Amino acid sequence: MPGKLRKSAAWLDWDIEIGYHASKRSQVRGFNETDLRILITDAAGFRPSDVEGRFVLHSRLGADEWRVVVEPDFEEHKLIVVTAWRA
Repeated sequence: MPGKLRKSAAWLDWDIEIGYHASKRSQVRGFNETDLRILITDAAGFRPSDVEGRFVLHSRLGADEWRVVVEPDFEEHKLIVVTAWRA
């Protein structure tokens, strides 16, 4: 599925910008920038978020399932990471 996923969401390959909330929550939730990059690269699927313009990625890191909320910036071609958590 990752190949198909990339074709349906080209923004997954854009440069990543870690938002304030994700940065603030990283220590408490046990992830770092490298983890986020792996989670985004290995995402198995996504769905629209409840917030317009955002998406929830479904991924795994080790034995844990994760959710990563991202917001594509179509003007800057950046993928902003809003937050992440273990599912």
